[in-house]
Amino acid sequence: MKTRRRLMQLGMSVLALPFVAGGSSSQPAPNATLPPTLESLLATPGLPLEERASEHFWLYSELRGTRNARLLDSLEEALTHATELLGVKSVAQTPVPVIVTTSRTRFSPLISPSTKGFRGVLANGSSFIVLVVNDSVRAYTRHEVMHDVAFKHWGLTYDGGSWLSESLATFADGRCQGVPNITVARDLLNQNPQLTLADLTSDFWNMNGVHRHASYVLGASVIEFLWQRGGRDAVRRLWQTGDWPSDSAASGPPLATDLSSAWRSFVTQRAGNQAGLDVERLRRNGCG
Repeated sequence: MKTRRRLMQLGMSVLALPFVAGGSSSQPAPNATLPPTLESLLATPGLPLEERASEHFWLYSELRGTRNARLLDSLEEALTHATELLGVKSVAQTPVPVIVTTSRTRFSPLISPSTKGFRGVLANGSSFIVLVVNDSVRAYTRHEVMHDVAFKHWGLTYDGGSWLSESLATFADGRCQGVPNITVARDLLNQNPQLTLADLTSDFWNMNGVHRHASYVLGASVIEFLWQRGGRDAVRRLWQTGDWPSDSAASGPPLATDLSSAWRSFVTQRAGNQAGLDVERLRRNGCG
């Protein structure tokens, strides 16, 4: 269970099956849950990979030319954004490998039919990122880079807090089909008037199974709410300890109705009258 939880928190629960070069998988063998090396990933048959590098990333991409240059710029911008959000002073590190594929078939043991990217860990403990990028799927650079920065500098979430990893990464990404997350969250909450913070955090992965982007966007709105109330420290404290900020108007458990009401009110006020996202578009395409 500890291994499974750790993999989920690292944004790579799909790695419950061992990686086998060539994109095949078998029944999991004991302790065979991590890709052994970067080389084994890169050796997976498929389109040739163009290699590029920036200060903090190694890019191995099925795309070509200027698209890869833009991707590297986006990764570096995502790193700056994530480190500023989390208050990280220094990002001196070995460059993180980023593998870009145009489909979900090349790395089928790692990439599920709905996965658009993930941050994982190799057997030697070093991190890597896989992004699915094509005409229909945008590059989730801010999302996956935030996973990497958060786990490296904040550690794992508290026991039971794996929902926070996707929530913080979605908060960093900021948008869903071009619409601010907070606006999409407003409409989702209006459709679920009884949903509380306790419901969301306890049922996050079940909700995710029904509609992954709905739970991710709602989680992002919780991060934005906590950030407004107590700043970065409040989010970091919840991440590391599970301690919710107290509400002077509330009595009882930290997930009392008053805190849920405050969250809902914050989302409604912050979103205002901005145009939302059509429910069918969200259901059909997720967040793009």
